[in-house]
Amino acid sequence: MIKIQTVRLLLLPLLALLLLMTGCTETVHIQLDPKINAYVVTDRNHSISLVETDAAYVELSNWLQNNQTGWHDTAGRFPGGVYIKSGDNGIQVTGMEVVIYSTKGREPDAKYVRSVGKTELPFVRGLGQ
Repeated sequence: MIKIQTVRLLLLPLLALLLLMTGCTETVHIQLDPKINAYVVTDRNHSISLVETDAAYVELSNWLQNNQTGWHDTAGRFPGGVYIKSGDNGIQVTGMEVVIYSTKGREPDAKYVRSVGKTELPFVRGLGQ
């Protein structure tokens, strides 16, 4: 028969790991360049230039400023959506998340991901249609 104290000792590391995984979020500050290029992920040959007065630019800039917290580290790949290049950052808006990439290397490197609601960023998502 397993003693209750033994069970507690086994569960403590698991609980600590779970708290670490769910509790660690990052703050991400991104200021868009005055002119950015957007690409549909499935068609990188076609770019859309956006400036500070375009609805999709304003929407993304405001969303980034209002959602600086709650980002999670990532190294994954995310299919679909719209990819925006701004300075040393890439920003991908998919159906479920916004992904921030570092573009300092030869290939974009996913750094942070944050969930996004289905009704958020309609102008940015509309670029991909």
